[in-house]
Amino acid sequence: MDAIALSHRMPSWAYRFTERTVERKLDAARLRAAGIAPGPAWGALQHGLDAVLDDGRVLHAADWLLAPRKARTVIVGGDNDTPGLLLEAARTADVLIHEATYTEEVLLKVGPGPMHSSALRVARMAAQAGLPNLVLTHFSPRYQDGEGPLSMAAVEAEARSVYDGQLYLARDLDRYVLDRNGTLGAKNFL
Repeated sequence: MDAIALSHRMPSWAYRFTERTVERKLDAARLRAAGIAPGPAWGALQHGLDAVLDDGRVLHAADWLLAPRKARTVIVGGDNDTPGLLLEAARTADVLIHEATYTEEVLLKVGPGPMHSSALRVARMAAQAGLPNLVLTHFSPRYQDGEGPLSMAAVEAEARSVYDGQLYLARDLDRYVLDRNGTLGAKNFL
């Protein structure tokens, strides 16, 4: 985990979490093709240990493990009026969770004092970074369900106008799962 300073009227940070350990899979097809049947040697190789077969051959784990998948990275940001501060970190992330307190229109009316972001600004940075999954949160209470300029639909439409990745507008008690392939999905655990 590392911290990235953000821009807000009070100290605010984003935290980047990256998996420390990424499991490696055994190249089972290649082992079978080499005539090595499943058994204790497979288990040793899977755990990164070299194995000695009954015929005396030594199998080196590194030779029989597939390349590891990319470690998953999630960034959780606090209040921030400058999403670009996260651009470099977002380039290698799988998910960014970031406040989008306003739409751009409302942000321009409110002015710079509150030091929050708009859905447009966050989504534009996420698109520039090539970020696959974006979760917007921390919306002004002026945005409600329904239609119109002060609706959650307006927040979503603004973000989608510049971002074509997987987009979620978080609600209280929402839960998300990031699978091993880097795909984010909403899950209902109730």
